[in-house]
Amino acid sequence: MTTADTTLALTGGRLLTPAGIVEDVALRLDDGRITLEGSTGDQRPTRDLGGKLVLPGIVDIHGDAFERALSPRPGVMMPMALALAENDAACLAAGITCAFLSATDSFEPGLRGRETLRQLRAGVATTPLAVDTRLHVRHEICRVEDHGELLEWLHTGQIHLLSTADHLPNGEDPVKAKRYRNAAARRLSMGATALDQLIATAQANQDLGRQQEQELAAAARFLGIPLASHDDDSPDMVAAALARGVTISEFPLDPAVAALARAGGAKVLMGAPNYIRGGSHVAWMGVAEALAADVVDCLCSDYHYSSLFHAPWQMAQAGQRTFAAAWTMVSDAPAKAAGMHGRKGQITDGHDGDLLVVDDRGPVPRLCEVWVGGRLHARFA
Repeated sequence: MTTADTTLALTGGRLLTPAGIVEDVALRLDDGRITLEGSTGDQRPTRDLGGKLVLPGIVDIHGDAFERALSPRPGVMMPMALALAENDAACLAAGITCAFLSATDSFEPGLRGRETLRQLRAGVATTPLAVDTRLHVRHEICRVEDHGELLEWLHTGQIHLLSTADHLPNGEDPVKAKRYRNAAARRLSMGATALDQLIATAQANQDLGRQQEQELAAAARFLGIPLASHDDDSPDMVAAALARGVTISEFPLDPAVAALARAGGAKVLMGAPNYIRGGSHVAWMGVAEALAADVVDCLCSDYHYSSLFHAPWQMAQAGQRTFAAAWTMVSDAPAKAAGMHGRKGQITDGHDGDLLVVDDRGPVPRLCEVWVGGRLHARFA
C-alpha cells in the first residue's frame, strides 16, 4: 500500500528519537522528509497511530539473503527483476527500509560470478523498488579479470560500499579449505577435478589480486565510498585493512581482533542471526560475547533479514543494552558507518521518512507499517 500525499502528519505515536522515546509530538512528513513538532495546519491529512511505537527504519549494510531469491536451488537462476521484487517484499516484511545487497564478485562462475553481479547492478539501477536499495560489492581479490570495470563502477557511483576479502582455501588452514569446498560444492555444478583447477587458477592470481585491491581501496578513499574488511582473523589482517583505509570491520574473529579494529577507527559490524541463534555458525565471536566486551557497533542481516528486527528486542530483554541503544545498532550506527549520516537512521528533522510503526504492547512486538521516503509501502494486519 502506498500513499501519494506529499505532506502528512502522524500523531498519537511514541517516537524513538535521539533524545529517547517521546510522546504527544506530531511527526510530519514533508516531501519524504521528517519534521517534528511543527504545526499540522487545518488542511493537512492526519493519521492517529493509537499509541504505537514509531522507530527509525532498519539500515542493513550487509545482506546476502537476496541470493536465495535469485537462486532458489543450486544452479537454478530466476529472472533478476523477479528476484529483486521478491527480495524487496522480504525486506519490507523485516522492517528494512535501506538495504545494501551484498553481492560477491568472485572467481567462481554462476551465482557469485561477475556476470551475475553485472545483472544485479543493472537491476538495482533500473527496477522500481520500495526499499532504498544499494549495492555492496564483496570483491574476492583473486578475481583479477575486468579490473577496470570495477573501477569504472566505483567512479560512476554504482557501488555504494566496497569490501575486499580472500576466501581462497590453502593448505595452511584445513578447516577453512574444507568449509570453502563444501560451500562451493553447493553453489557450483562441477566435479572435484574442475574445482581443483578453479582453485589453482585463483591461487596463481593472488599477487596480482593484492595489487588490484590496493587500487580499488585508493579509488574508494578518493571517492568517499565506505570501505570494509571481511573476516579479519589476526592483528596483521587488521593492520593491513586499516592501512587500506577500511572504516568497517565485518565479522572479526574474536574480541581482541575487534578491539584492534575499533582502536584504529573502524566500526565493527556483526550479524544479527549470530545473536538470535546464540552464536556464530562458524564458531567465531558471538554477538553476545562482543556486547559483553563492548567491541561491536552495528548489526546487519548477513543471511537472514528478519533477525535484524528481533535482535534489539532480545538484547533489551536480556539486559545487555537498553532498547534505544540496541535499536541504534540496526539504524543510526550502520547509517553512519555507510556514510549516510544526516539522512538515515534517526527520527529527527530533515532525515528521510523511513519509519516503522510497531505494536509493542503484546508478548511479541508486531510490525504494523513500513514507510520509506515518506510513503507507506507496507501495512500488516
